[in-house]
Amino acid sequence: MPDRNPVVDLANISTRLMAGETADHALKATVVFGPGEVQDEEGEHRFTVVATRAFLKVKPEGMTTCLGSELGNDDGLVVAKEKKTVKTSVGVEGTVGAELDLAVADGVPIKPTLAGSAKGAYSAEREFTQERSLPAVKYRGSEMWELCEPSENGKERKPLNRPLIGGRVLLELEADTASNRRTAHSQLSVYQRDLDFKGGWLNCLSRNQKKLFGILAAKTLTKEPALYSGTVVLASSEVGDGDA
Repeated sequence: MPDRNPVVDLANISTRLMAGETADHALKATVVFGPGEVQDEEGEHRFTVVATRAFLKVKPEGMTTCLGSELGNDDGLVVAKEKKTVKTSVGVEGTVGAELDLAVADGVPIKPTLAGSAKGAYSAEREFTQERSLPAVKYRGSEMWELCEPSENGKERKPLNRPLIGGRVLLELEADTASNRRTAHSQLSVYQRDLDFKGGWLNCLSRNQKKLFGILAAKTLTKEPALYSGTVVLASSEVGDGDA
């Protein structure tokens, strides 16, 4: 593995503690994602690592979250387009008949009637495109947000490769008068399964080999491998009330 940590390129978070509108303080944050590039000492065997989902956790100290002030599911909105095909079917049932003048016998015309019942059905299809606004930033409660690009089919996740929170207030905080230290620690982390390694010689590996490599690489990227539990910390930031 390289001597530099590629997750430095993966994500960046900066925070600022300022005066709040309805509380003592407001925590403002900017979170940016991008691909991390990995290469050996000779610049060969290059590949990239991207995150497909991350979690932002805030831990205030000496302050209490003002309930209802948390950034909701209204940031980083994108429009996902999906096509839907609607089928309609209509059944028709009735009686059909036909009278035929075939001959005249003894001056009396013979008009046999051919009659019967018939059933019919027809179906129609129409296709339309539906647009839905989906949040890339979702508040999960307990001062934690999930960051994930919405996908059209709802299954495959897209790489995080843009600013998702741009100078937005995450929450407002009430100061604890009994505490002399007031800080807010923000941590951006990702599960190992949400890291995607691509390119270079990795393309020659089988699916199981890539999965195993991802586990080993994630553990290597962890600041404290001995405490690795499937989660990698991408970035963190801590600010105090002196910044307000």
